[in-house]
Amino acid sequence: RYADSVGRTWNAPFPYAWKYRDWVIASFNADKPYNRFIAEQIAGDLLPAKTVEQRRDQITGTGFLALGSLTLNAGGGEPYLLDQIDDQIDVTTRGFLGLSVACARCHDHKYDPVMQRDYYALAGIFYSSWTYPGQAHQSNHTAAGYLDPEMLVSLPTDLDGPVDRVREIPQGVHTMSDLRQFGGKAPPPYDLEPDWVMGIREG
Repeated sequence: RYADSVGRTWNAPFPYAWKYRDWVIASFNADKPYNRFIAEQIAGDLLPAKTVEQRRDQITGTGFLALGSLTLNAGGGEPYLLDQIDDQIDVTTRGFLGLSVACARCHDHKYDPVMQRDYYALAGIFYSSWTYPGQAHQSNHTAAGYLDPEMLVSLPTDLDGPVDRVREIPQGVHTMSDLRQFGGKAPPPYDLEPDWVMGIREG
């Protein structure tokens, strides 16, 4: 479910999604107890913290509830909020219960003892929670609070090397077999900084 962008018709990016991804990796590396791992993702902002750093870390864990496929074209409002809650219920129950509870939004579950009232009991909990996509540089954000795609910056100029190599390929070459017909060889691999690799592969 993790993604660097909304993933719908208007594919708004999540510019700081990597912080949640890194939080998950750090939690596994620190051998964090599983019950604590779950609690920080569901209610990390409500858990007591001894230091400011610990509080920030716990809040980062709640990215679990915020990063998902959302329809921003709806223009916000109640339908948008209810779809967001449905996504939160779906990912929480699939991830931690192994059940697809979201279908109970419209009807009682056909094969498991999950009633509509159970779904809306969960929905009431998530309805009382607010997702804040960020307030910094609000003038660069849309009405829904997400960063405008046009405000994204380009990758570092050090990555221009591979682009230059692509320009050197003769016109009409689209595949490796085409390149062999021209008598060419595949270009040598380009050394990338580890921090850039994830962004390039997912971009």
